[in-house]
Amino acid sequence: MQCSIKILCDCCWLIGELSPRVLFFWKVSTMSDTRPIVISVPEPRSLELIFSADNEAKLRRDYRIFEGQGPTVSKTVAGHIGEASFIIGQPDLPRHILQQAKKLKAIFNVETNFLDNMDYEYCFSHGIH
Repeated sequence: MQCSIKILCDCCWLIGELSPRVLFFWKVSTMSDTRPIVISVPEPRSLELIFSADNEAKLRRDYRIFEGQGPTVSKTVAGHIGEASFIIGQPDLPRHILQQAKKLKAIFNVETNFLDNMDYEYCFSHGIH
């Protein structure tokens, strides 16, 4: 059984014949991604340095990862803080940002220096570890 389907990509329409298997894959891959969100801003580290290759692959398979570095850190945090379950890194997290973090469970400080750049009192009182 063959299907004719139009798929809109960033630059054009793709018209072609797709087998049921490919069509099923396309439908599944375009459905909402329900994996928990991780904001990854681990500077000066990287995920490759923090995790083994196998564990990084598991992380990327099981979570949606939004990465930022340098000038994009603030934008990455602001864009995803409301839905994020975890943060890997130590971005600036004042109270007004943390108040938007309704799903945040933990912040993994990978620099291990505990900068005074987040509202620790707010985190502790709201179950953010």
